[in-house]
Amino acid sequence: MLGLTYYGHVNDISGYAESNRNLISQLVSQGVQVKLYSLRIDLPNAGLSPKQLQFFQRLTQTSEDLRWPVLQSMIAPAFRVFPGRYNIGLTMIETNGLAPAWVAACNRMDEIWVPSHFNRQGFIASGVAEEKVKVMPFGVDGERFRPGLSPLDIPERKGYTFLSIFDWRPRKGFEFLLQAFSEEFTSKDDVCLVLKVSNTAKLEPARLRRELNRFYKPAPHKPKIIFLDQVIGYADMPRLYSSGDCFVLPTRGEGWNLPAIEAMASGLPVICTAWSAHLEYMNYTNSFLLNMERLEQAKPSGFWTDQFYNGFSWARPSVKHLRMLMRWVYQNRDEAKAVGAKARQDVLANFTWAHSAARIKERLNQIANSGL
Repeated sequence: MLGLTYYGHVNDISGYAESNRNLISQLVSQGVQVKLYSLRIDLPNAGLSPKQLQFFQRLTQTSEDLRWPVLQSMIAPAFRVFPGRYNIGLTMIETNGLAPAWVAACNRMDEIWVPSHFNRQGFIASGVAEEKVKVMPFGVDGERFRPGLSPLDIPERKGYTFLSIFDWRPRKGFEFLLQAFSEEFTSKDDVCLVLKVSNTAKLEPARLRRELNRFYKPAPHKPKIIFLDQVIGYADMPRLYSSGDCFVLPTRGEGWNLPAIEAMASGLPVICTAWSAHLEYMNYTNSFLLNMERLEQAKPSGFWTDQFYNGFSWARPSVKHLRMLMRWVYQNRDEAKAVGAKARQDVLANFTWAHSAARIKERLNQIANSGL
């Protein structure tokens, strides 16, 4: 029977944890034995149900076969090499290159899995051995994220709702969104923008509000912006997408972009920057791809992740084009809905978590049969 030793965190709100939860669950459902080493990081819990918590707890008690490959899902500098085992690292980056410490950590592993061809190209160009890097796309749960759910109650929400979900970090390009929305629309437009913001950097709430006010100061003539900074429970997140009419994220760069693919599975039209990993599943027929003005150097901004990005580039999205796209979907709602419907169809055909686990299972079989 196929088996896998899996190191990763599963309980928190991070993208790694959400990916781990889904990959592990699907691998088990497809007959792979998983020994889980559940790691902890200092982030809020995702609010998993008792049944989910019990499932992952049971996997920590699985008897481990030392012939199984070891998969570590985390940032590359945290990889450990387990002597006598086949070591796989699952990781990603949001810029066009890797720092030397990342390259060295990846090259110490037997194999590196990345979710996108965008990352494969960047890893190899930075010096990771080409034969090590394999694309293992992530996915989405099309049953959990689907059209027609009861919308989450958001006080003051009104009219056509643009929704954005992101961590409050410069990489997410929130200033471009705030500028475009407040310049394109006024209080006379029946529209609002809902920002669901995570705060994994643990900024003081007062600082978050100050930074928000740098880019958007409420005024009688300006359109409505609703700022949600509370943790929304795991069970309620799909209903948040149902509260929006269009998802928008003018990101500078992504390693996969879970909110975008979840929005697509929910049937929303999606506006997102035409650069980085989400182009694995987004194109001009199923999304509204936002032009970038250029690639620009990632600048230090006081976050611990700056060490990973320093010296490399990411996208600078076009505010002018973002305004045009937001206005178009606002005025052409039926056509925009049709794009959202195609988006759901496309991702469910190729990018579910079941697809992801099947690819991993196939590779595990190859490893087992090769005697590595």
